[in-house]
Amino acid sequence: MIVFATRYIDLFVHFVGLYITCMKLAYLGSTAYIIYLMRYRRPYSITYIRENDGFDYLKYLIPPCAVLSLIFTSEYSIMEILWTFSIALEAVSYIP
Repeated sequence: MIVFATRYIDLFVHFVGLYITCMKLAYLGSTAYIIYLMRYRRPYSITYIRENDGFDYLKYLIPPCAVLSLIFTSEYSIMEILWTFSIALEAVSYIP
């Protein structure tokens, strides 16, 4: 969810069109709903074992991606850094 929240933060600053805005909001909402289903809602949450989900992504993924986003951004603005951060985080999000 962090990947898409940082990628689509431009919703609050730039209006491109109604279609793009609705699609981004639908994508964020459906992603949040799927995460909710997988973690908390039966029968989907039965297969989720919290004890086996012990990867410390706050320690091993987010800080290196934040540094990479500062190094490899094309423009030093908040929106561009967050977008670059989301690209780097998406690339390594499948590691755990």
